[in-house]
Amino acid sequence: MTENRIEAREEVDQSTLEMIKNASISLVECKRVLDRVSATCCTPGRSPQMQEICTLLDRIIATVDGSNPPASFCLDDIAQCGSKIGYLYITCCIGKRAPRYERMLRILNENYIVLDTVINGGHH
Repeated sequence: MTENRIEAREEVDQSTLEMIKNASISLVECKRVLDRVSATCCTPGRSPQMQEICTLLDRIIATVDGSNPPASFCLDDIAQCGSKIGYLYITCCIGKRAPRYERMLRILNENYIVLDTVINGGHH
């Protein structure tokens, strides 16, 4: 049903385009934060999990950049990405990384809300 609603829109207003642009910029920042966390991680076994999140973030960013409005599956990808980051946050052995994990989760939450508004008209 969402796809039909998206296809029914003939044009996207300037405000929506600005929201999408800002979402893309902040998602790139989320990926930068993840790269910093990954580079300083002392547990090699976590690297594949971080790489999986990185790949997922790349897909989300490409989806957000690639269509106006973005495809609805990016909402599920954002939720999945947040879940994976949350797991790494909870299991991290160094408390000083907590602000970075919190920043990534905050960025994902903010973008989920914005993109849900763009794609579905917001919370129903």
